[in-house]
Amino acid sequence: MYGDMGQMNSRQRNMVWAMFTEQYYRQLYTDWELLAKDLLGRFRSACGKYVEDPWLTQFIDDLRGQSVEFDRWWPLHELQDDGGVYKQLNHPVAGIMDFESSSYDVPDSGLRLFIHVPMPDTDTAAKMKSLLG
Repeated sequence: MYGDMGQMNSRQRNMVWAMFTEQYYRQLYTDWELLAKDLLGRFRSACGKYVEDPWLTQFIDDLRGQSVEFDRWWPLHELQDDGGVYKQLNHPVAGIMDFESSSYDVPDSGLRLFIHVPMPDTDTAAKMKSLLG
């Protein structure tokens, strides 16, 4: 769905970085702006405990320099909770797929795990099986 992670560096594998810098994500999500703002709000909520981390400061500065939208939205200080999020993707091979997405902190790692579950009463699960085929 998101490319060959083995061929990406750590920054490219970062969902926040990819969402705001990769054209593929803008095409993949049918409502990119809404989901990008939601992801930014969840990212900002998670950043509170790392305010003084030099890596985080550099990451945000770099992202502000790479993305007009991130640079425009970051100063708004909007927060978002981690409840389930509906996502519709327009995969270049499988077409439209519908997911409920949840994210979880991975303890003691600074990482987040995103889980996408195909929405019931859609053909998304069958399309996923076809892609994995």
